[in-house]
Amino acid sequence: MARFSGFRNFKERGEWVELQFMAQALRKKLRVSKPWGDSGSYDVGIEHRGRLLRVQVKSTSYRLSNGYQCSCRPNERSKRYTTRKVDFFAAYIVPEDVWYIIPSAVVLETKSCDLMLCPVQPMRRDAYQYECYREAWHLLRSGKKKPVIATEVSPALAPKNAARREHPRPCSQLLGKVMNEFFERVVEFLWVIDEEGVAVAVESL
Repeated sequence: MARFSGFRNFKERGEWVELQFMAQALRKKLRVSKPWGDSGSYDVGIEHRGRLLRVQVKSTSYRLSNGYQCSCRPNERSKRYTTRKVDFFAAYIVPEDVWYIIPSAVVLETKSCDLMLCPVQPMRRDAYQYECYREAWHLLRSGKKKPVIATEVSPALAPKNAARREHPRPCSQLLGKVMNEFFERVVEFLWVIDEEGVAVAVESL
């Protein structure tokens, strides 16, 4: 496939990709806004629960081995992207019609900001680094900039933990219990000399 797929240059294709992103976001029941001009730090805004998520839209049709290489670097006239200016990158694989919604912190931690995306392979989240972000539109709905790692709780521990949450103990009671246990253990090793010169344990006095 040609680099521009019928467009005269990258700028025209970039504008078309931004429209595709906004149309897809609207289908996902997301509210979108577009900053005026092209000098801003982001391309499209996603409004959610009173806050604005700033999305930088990228695209690629460059096939490389088993995937596509997508550059998330700014152009020569733009300043370097930062997590303070961009919340998410939306990368569109043009030949495959596939979107990747990736938090900016994940993209910007790479030195080159060149991502290897593999939509042509079976989705194996444990083998391909960015596959967990394929069509991850829910991230724009939750507003989470970093993936959340869920921890599984053992069923045997769940009731005990739940009881602790439902009936929290005051800090003063917990501290008093700890101090009492500490004192009881310490006095076992304390001895004194009585009037007759005999060593007697403190607890026996």
